[in-house]
Formats: sequence, structure tokens, C-alpha cells
Amino acid sequence: MKSLENRIRTTVENWQMLPAAPTTLILMVSGGADSVALTYLMTRLYPENTYHILHVNHNLRGSESDADEAFVRQLAEELAIPCQVRQIDLAGLQNERGGNLEELGREMRYSLAAELVEALEASDDCSGAGLAGSGVSAGLADLNTSAAADPSACSSLTDLNTSAGHPSSNNSAVANSNAGAGHVDPNTSATDNPTSAMAESGTSTKPVLIVTAHTANDSVETFLMRVIKGGGADSWSGIPPLRNNIIRPLIDITHAELTAWLTEQKLEWREDTSNYDTHYLRAFVRHQLIPLIQSQNPKLVETINRSLKVLSAESDYLATQAQPYLDDPLAAPDLSLIRRALRQAYKNAGGETRALTFELTEAMRLQGQTPGFALDLPGGITARTSSEAKLGFYSRNNLQGAVPSSNPGNHPGSNPGAGFSTGSDYPAEHHSFHATLTLDTPLQTPLGTITMTEIDRQSFGQDAESYARSVASQQHLVIDADALLAASIKDSQPTLQVSSLQAGDWFSPLGMPGKHKKVSDLLIDRKIDRHKRAACLKLMDGDRIVWIIGVQADDRFKVKPESRRLLSIIIRFN
Repeated sequence: MKSLENRIRTTVENWQMLPAAPTTLILMVSGGADSVALTYLMTRLYPENTYHILHVNHNLRGSESDADEAFVRQLAEELAIPCQVRQIDLAGLQNERGGNLEELGREMRYSLAAELVEALEASDDCSGAGLAGSGVSAGLADLNTSAAADPSACSSLTDLNTSAGHPSSNNSAVANSNAGAGHVDPNTSATDNPTSAMAESGTSTKPVLIVTAHTANDSVETFLMRVIKGGGADSWSGIPPLRNNIIRPLIDITHAELTAWLTEQKLEWREDTSNYDTHYLRAFVRHQLIPLIQSQNPKLVETINRSLKVLSAESDYLATQAQPYLDDPLAAPDLSLIRRALRQAYKNAGGETRALTFELTEAMRLQGQTPGFALDLPGGITARTSSEAKLGFYSRNNLQGAVPSSNPGNHPGSNPGAGFSTGSDYPAEHHSFHATLTLDTPLQTPLGTITMTEIDRQSFGQDAESYARSVASQQHLVIDADALLAASIKDSQPTLQVSSLQAGDWFSPLGMPGKHKKVSDLLIDRKIDRHKRAACLKLMDGDRIVWIIGVQADDRFKVKPESRRLLSIIIRFN
């Protein structure tokens, strides 16, 4: 059986993680067992390289966080490795920005590591001596000059109010800088070559690499977390051994093997008590779910990791097959390719695939061939279908949206903003309109005439969703009548309200079930200026928005395959 050291060498060689020595490596070190083992193993196995240690103190655990920092400083001093410490107020950042604490900590650590890479590449010899005053971290205090001059010393960045950055994660829930168990972009190929990626940047002929202590356990935990939270097959590949300039030489080693090795070597490490707080999903998976499954299969980590390697290879192949369809994802011949092409095209437009839910993907797949279809996606991206029924992705920063055009046959398409009027202002009566829409009775509004009819069951048969998709357009909305409030049904007849928008209006955009968005934010995202926003009208079911008319439908009223009673709502613009 290969020794632990030889297995690490095999991983590094198989993935070509290290270019020819000497290479500058940033070790992400929290003080936990995995990152401490990483530090000793890398410096012993590859002594010809230049090393730097980066420790991020999140200031989440008071004196424990400070003790972790002191431990890492002492480790760096003993090994004569330059050490950079970053202090951030992670809890304060979460209060300011919102979001998940674990995810924010991971982002901060990777961002701070990237800043250190830039600083080292900009220095003359990557030894750390040229870092003083180099602006390693915008918004953070400058490096201590005397410490930076001594390669074996630690320097500290201590502005706790900084909002700079991103970074890694170890076997800690959040409060470590080891870069273990962080989430990675599920669509990033594990075969990305860090050496070529850095060379293409033109910043350095000797790339500076970030080394994280992700283990086989971290990869399994990440996989199980994605299974729990949901995600496509492309996100079920575990943690890639390398991604751009980030390498993970311990990815084939288990946490138990590393702690055994440290014990055998009589080396110490820090324990993070927050690792055992099962309120965090990773801690729950690690300490409750995995032990339960291991009672049936003690080799669970090894078993799942083998499967993840198979899934990763198949995911890479699927990505290659989807490539020809990125300009027209819905033209792909297979369901799996359509979904993959949609996600990849969204990513190419600047979105993050982790934010693209299954519901959003399905909304595009099922309705995206309807001319006039438009769907706001996370990350400032809008999916729109042209008059030729071709779905494309656009940055909302570049769209010229506004209220519906006076030309009812004109739909938004490949020309962003087409199908929307950006002309003269609308008259004042738009600002305070309110009327009741009843079945089979045309309603005159400042935008045009609206009619609501019930669709005969024979028209849509057993597949209501397909029917709704086939007729939907900017002017035509089909909804599930059974989703309406009981108060909106009078004598078995639906009655809805049409009115002007009000400050504070919110709804749940189609494709984003359970998510709330302010209507004002939607219209701003669409680049609709203030006086044109006042011209927009909303269709209401009680106090719930059904449709921002001609702009965006609400997800709560969408037609499902099993829907049995449908309402057709059509506006004929003035």
C-alpha cells in the first residue's frame, strides 16, 4: 500500500498541479488538522518551492479565533515561512450584505487569497519582501513594513470593517481559512490547468498558486450538501482537484488519515468548536448524516469519491456535447443537453450556475420558445426569446426595457428592448387607475383592452402546461384558476383587479418559487425609467400580484401539467 506521502505525489502528478520549480505557493492555513498537515507535507515533499501562509481571522469566536491566529503565526515562524494574516468582521459583513454566513466566509477567503496572489506577482521575487505598501488588500490596513521586510515574520491586516474580498474553507463550518470544504462552481471543469490559466493572464511567467487543504471528506460532504439542497448532475462532481490557479493536493486523502499522520509525527493542531455546531449544514452532514450512513458502509468516503470521479468525467463529456448549442440552447436534441446548454449559456452571460435553480431552468425550457418570453435571472441576467423563437441571455445593464409597445405584434427578442416603448410619457390617468376584470367582459385600461376567458378543457387536454406554453406571449397570459383566492371567485366566476403600481409592491417572479422581488426592482432591472414605471399596470388576485401586465408573470399562478382549470388573459395594447 502506498504511503500517504506517495499518494499525495501521485495526485499532484496525475493532475499536473505544479509547474517546474521553483513555484510560489500560498498555503491557506486555519490551524485545523487538515491545513496544518498540508503545511508540513507540502514543505517536506516540495521544499524547492517558495511558500507563503495566509490565515483569515473571521472574529466569530472571540478568544478562540485569536488563539487560532496566534497558533498559525507560531507555525509560520517555526517553519520560517512568511505569514499574512487578514482580520475581517464576518458577522458584521453578513448584517450588511445578508446571505449565508458560511458562503460569505468562503467568498471572503478566496478573494483575499486572490489579492495576495496579485501582490506577490507584482513583487520582484515573490519572496514577500516587496509586499509592503503594495496594496495587497484594498480597504484593509497596509502591511506592516518591518514584518514584510522579514520573510519569516507575520504581518497583519486589521481593518475589521473591510468589505473586501472572498476565499476558502476547511473542515470548519465557517471560521477557518483552510479552504477545505468550500463550495466551488459546479460547472467548472476539474481539468482546468492552473499553469496555463495564469500564463494567459499575462501577469507572470511564474504563476502564484493557491493551495487549499480540501480532503476526500470535504468532497463527499459537498456532494451530500448539494443532494440535500438540490442541483443538477453537473454540480454532483465533488470538489475538483484543481481550478484555475487553485490546487488541492490532499483531495484523495481522508481527514482521518491526516489526523493519524499528525499524531504519528507528534504535531499539534487546533480544534474549532464551531465545527460541531450542527445548525450549519456542513457540520450536520459531517457529524450526523455521514456517521449514520457509515454504519451501513464504513468505506463510505472512498465509495462516494470513486463515484464522484465517474460523475465528473461524465459531466465534462456532457459539457462538451452541449457546446454547439450555447447560441440556441433549446435546439439541443436531448433533454439533458438542453438543460446543460441553458446553464452554460447563462454562465457565459455572466451568471453563476449555483444561483440558477431547477425551477428557473425548467421555466426557460418549457416556455423559452414562445416569442416575447422574458425571465429575470439572478446576477443581473435576463433570458429573452426573439420573434424567431430563439432564446438568448442578456445583461440587464444593457437592456432598454420599458412598458409594452403600442405595436401588439412586436415582441422583445434578439434586439434587447424590442417590443417595449421608450417614447413619450404616458398621461396622468395611468398613475391612479383601478378597475375590476370579470369573465368574458372586456375592460378598457390606459394600456389597452383586457379580456379574461375560461379555456375549454378540450383545448388543452391532459397537458395543460404544454398548452399554456404554446399560447403564452407578452400579450397573453394563461394561469391556473385553482390558484386564485376563494375571495376572487364569486358565483363560480373569477373576478380580478387591474390597478396602477404602488410603492412597496412585491411579487414572486415566474421561475422563482418562494422568492420575493420588489416590482420597483424588476422595473429598474429592465431599465424602465421612472415616469414609464408609473404607466405599468398590475393584475391582482386580492393582495397578490398575478401579472405585471406585459412585463412579468407571478410564479404562484403558473400552469402545471396537472392543472385542470385555466384562465386566458389577453391585453390588446392601444
